Amino acid sequence: MYSFLMAGPPFYGHVNPVLTVIKELVRDGHEVRYMTGQRFAEAVTKAGATHVPLPPDADFDDRTLAEQGPRLSGLKEIREDVIKACIDPARSQYDALRAEIAERPVDVVMADPTFFGAALLAAHPAHERPLIIGGGILPLMLSSRYAPPFGLGRPPLTGGLNVPRNVLLNTLVQKVGLRRVQQAYSDVYESVHGRRPPGFAFDWYATTDAIVQFTVPSFEYARPDAPVGIHFAGPANRVSQTSRELPEWWEELKGDRPVVVATQGTYRNIDLSEVIFPVIEGLKNEDVLVVVTTGGRPVANIGPLPDNVRAAEFLPYHELLPHADAYVTNGGYGGIHFAMQYGVPIVTAGDTEDKPESCARVEWTGVGINLRTGQPSADTMRTSIQHVLADPKFGHAARQLSREINELAGTNKVVEVVQELLRTRVTNIASR
Repeated sequence: MYSFLMAGPPFYGHVNPVLTVIKELVRDGHEVRYMTGQRFAEAVTKAGATHVPLPPDADFDDRTLAEQGPRLSGLKEIREDVIKACIDPARSQYDALRAEIAERPVDVVMADPTFFGAALLAAHPAHERPLIIGGGILPLMLSSRYAPPFGLGRPPLTGGLNVPRNVLLNTLVQKVGLRRVQQAYSDVYESVHGRRPPGFAFDWYATTDAIVQFTVPSFEYARPDAPVGIHFAGPANRVSQTSRELPEWWEELKGDRPVVVATQGTYRNIDLSEVIFPVIEGLKNEDVLVVVTTGGRPVANIGPLPDNVRAAEFLPYHELLPHADAYVTNGGYGGIHFAMQYGVPIVTAGDTEDKPESCARVEWTGVGINLRTGQPSADTMRTSIQHVLADPKFGHAARQLSREINELAGTNKVVEVVQELLRTRVTNIASR
C-alpha cells in the first residue's frame, strides 16, 4: 500500500472529482492526505483522507472569486485567472508541500495541473523529492507539435498542415498571448531555484514522473512527442457518489417527453443568462422536460419557471443522466464526462477558463455540438438542442465514448503507475 498527498486549488469543480479518487484509494487500503482549501475539510474527511489546509494566503473561496472583475473570455481570461489563482499562490503552496512532506514523508504527490506549487517541487532532482504525478482533471495543457495550444479552443487539423499550424500557434500563444503568465511563472520559479524555468508554464507536467489523465484516449488529442508518459484512467467521477435526496418531481423523468439537462457548473454560474436562461427561453414552448441545476446558487435566482422546467441546486448525476436525452453545459470537464458515461449527446456553450478546450473536444469527438460562444441566443439553443435530439449520430458517438469509459481501469491505473515508477526508481538506485 502507498501513501498519497493530493494537492489542488480550492475550486469545487477541481476538488469534487479528486474526492472520488480518494474514496477508491482509501477503500483499497492506501493512506491519503489532501492539501486544499479549508472549506473542503469536512468533505475530505468524509472521503476518508486527512485534510491538509492550504496556507491562508493560498486559500480563497471560488464562489466569490468568479464575481470579481469584468467578464473576460479566451486568452485574456485565462491569463488573468492563471496569474491570480494559480501562480500568485505558488510559492506559498510549495512551502506548504515541503513542510508537509518533511513532517510526514509520502510515496507520491498527485497534483492538479493548476497547482503550480507542485511545479516548483517537481524541479528538484528526483532523489530529493517523492514521486510526482500529474492528476489531469482538465483538458491536457501539455504543448505538442501535434496539438494546438491550450486556450484557443481549436482541435487538431487533419493532413499535413496540422504540425506547422500548431508550431506557429504555440509560439504565438506562449510569446504573445500568455507572455505575462510566463513572466509571472518565471519570477516565482527563479525565486525558489535561482534559475529560469526550462519551459512554458503550462508545460510543467512535463517535469513530473508521469501524467494520469482522468479521461479516455478518444477524448484527448494525441501527443506522440510528449516527454513524459501519459496514462488514461477514465473519468474521476464515474463511480457513483452517495445519492442526494430526490425532488418530488423526480418521477416526471420517466415520462414520454425528452429530458434536457442544463447546467452552468459550480464556478461560472452567477450570470445565468450564459446558458440557463437561453435554454429555458428557447425550450419553454417545446414538448420536452427541462431540468436545470444551478451548481449551488439559489434556485430563486432563475425566477418564475415555465411549466416544462424543473430546477435544483444540485442533483445526483449518476441517477439523473440515465434519464437524459441531451445535456447542455458551459463546458465543465466533469459534467461532460458524466454525460458521455451515459451516452448522452451534448450541447456546449463556454468561452471562459478551460471551457473552450472541453467544448472543442465535444465537437472533435462528434458527441455533440460546440456553439463556440459563451453567450448563445435562445434561438440558437433551441435549434442546437433539437439537432442533437433528432440526429442519431451524436448519440451514437456518445455511446461509443461510454463504452470506452467503462472499459478503463479507473483508480487502479493510478496505483499501477505508482507501482511501476517506484519499482523503476529502486532499480535505478540499485544500479548506481
